[in-house]
Amino acid sequence: MVELTPVGAKGALLRRVGTENTQTFHDVCIEFLREQGFSSRRLHAATEQASRRGTDPATELLATGVLSGDRYYRGLAKAFGVRFCQDHDVTVIVDSTTPNMRAYQTFARLTDNSLVVLVAPRTRDIGRLATLIQHPGLKRRIAICSPNTMRHLLVKQYQDVLVDKVCKELRSNNGEYSSHGGPAFAHGVTLSVMALFLIGSLVAAPSFSASLLHVFVALFFFACVAIRAAAAISYVDAPFAKIEPIDLPNMPIYTVLIALRDEAQIVPSLMQNLRALHWPTSKLQIIFACEVDDLPTIAAIEKETAEPHVELVIVPFQSPLTKPKALTYALNFVKGEILTIYDAEDEPHPLQLIEAYQKFLQSDPSVVCLQAPLVTTNPNRSCISALFHFEYAGLFRALMPWLDRAGAPLLLGGTSNHFRTAAVRAVGGWDPYNVTEDADIGLRLWRKGYRTGMITRPTLEPAPHMAGVWLRQRTRWFKGWLQTTFVHTRHPARLLSELGVKATSITILLLVGTVASAIAHPFLLTSAVISLARLLGSETPSLSAKIIAWIDWSTIIMSYSAFAALCWAGTLPAQRRKIGWRILLIPIYWVGFSIAAWRAVFQLFKDPFLWEKTPH
Repeated sequence: MVELTPVGAKGALLRRVGTENTQTFHDVCIEFLREQGFSSRRLHAATEQASRRGTDPATELLATGVLSGDRYYRGLAKAFGVRFCQDHDVTVIVDSTTPNMRAYQTFARLTDNSLVVLVAPRTRDIGRLATLIQHPGLKRRIAICSPNTMRHLLVKQYQDVLVDKVCKELRSNNGEYSSHGGPAFAHGVTLSVMALFLIGSLVAAPSFSASLLHVFVALFFFACVAIRAAAAISYVDAPFAKIEPIDLPNMPIYTVLIALRDEAQIVPSLMQNLRALHWPTSKLQIIFACEVDDLPTIAAIEKETAEPHVELVIVPFQSPLTKPKALTYALNFVKGEILTIYDAEDEPHPLQLIEAYQKFLQSDPSVVCLQAPLVTTNPNRSCISALFHFEYAGLFRALMPWLDRAGAPLLLGGTSNHFRTAAVRAVGGWDPYNVTEDADIGLRLWRKGYRTGMITRPTLEPAPHMAGVWLRQRTRWFKGWLQTTFVHTRHPARLLSELGVKATSITILLLVGTVASAIAHPFLLTSAVISLARLLGSETPSLSAKIIAWIDWSTIIMSYSAFAALCWAGTLPAQRRKIGWRILLIPIYWVGFSIAAWRAVFQLFKDPFLWEKTPH
């Protein structure tokens, strides 16, 4: 590291910045840095890098860690002739406005009881600051600190306020979109009336009611099958999108946000995957959000935060302990114009950020979220991982692109979503009480008039390969889809007007159909076996018995076939060979769906906000 010292008499070089143009600012910056001991060769390289990226030499040196932020800002303070502050120099932040964790200046009371404007100037703000400091009255009231010090001070004072706001704001200010209240009264009444009507009908006219129920279930299953069949039939293989030349100077800050819990062992490999991303480090922010009590993961992350663009956000303890709460809390620290979410085990394609940025540039401004396909890396590990890979291929390579083409909301995956940050803030961030925050925010964005889309470069991740892990994960998904259904059907007429008939129908069929078919599957399968046994055991089966048996078996076979066709269409030929004979296990895989769906129903009433953590 290079120790910074004052430049010239009373920082005259820096004061020139207040009245000069950008090129002169670069020249002055270089002169300042040269007098701090940097070689001409290093400064020339930093200047060329800054010219290509649209930054300045100091920013590039800070981004590489060659220049220590603390020493740089200490040097600025000396050059300006103002006080340099560290954490222990500040007694309290004096600011009546809503706390902003991205603030670059605030009022602060120091340990000597003086009140100052505490500034952590961005390099582009130094000229304006230099102008202000020329006034003797203002100079005495300004103090400089590093951005890290500014953030530490703000966190120390406001973290409890922020986490309380995260947990309460959506349910208090926009409660109709919060899962905190659970199903609405109208949902309870509707479900109760339906149950009573069904029981009464079966008691009053058992044969007729049973037949009618079979017909209704078959029609519902057929509608769900139709969506998968349409996606499978219209499947179009999407090669990687062409990467056009990028205007480097205008590239925005991109934030990568990862919420971690009990992931200490995987942090080093995660960092290796993130280092492979193609984006200038001077315009990249990586945030790890970690719960305060997860000490091993915090320790593992702190080993990686020596890289200046990597930050650790410690989430204060407050229920619920969910990923969306951690994400929404960390949203307060996001500086990027574009934001992406990754999971601990993810290996995103190195050009994924570039493609997402390019797609945003080419899209209508209403497109605020892009989903990258997820591809599992271990289909050969077990039967579960093979079928999970098969299912993911159908979802991310066939169904989601079809939804995009059909003009329907994407029920986003929990990772590799790329957002325009302003849109995420506009809808209140993620719902901390919804355990499938991804599907919920995708639908909420659509209801607010925004749109979603797809990109082509994937994120690789391992599939669960053990039954217990798979079951807990799938239970959480089903429970979250139920939560999302209850939230977004509180006002059906409003949902219909916001999405339109087509998008509403598709969304409800996917949300309700996926869970309902899993819940009903064992009953339908049992009924089909019984009806077939009666049919075969009777010499003169009745017409109704024949019809029920035909309906049940047609429904089951069509459901399996549509699922298999969709997944087969989305699976690459090389991977199809790896799935092989395991495709025959789809009926057993669906039994697993049913067990998970029933666990989800019980959990929804017993422990709705439980986040069943699964190991990676």
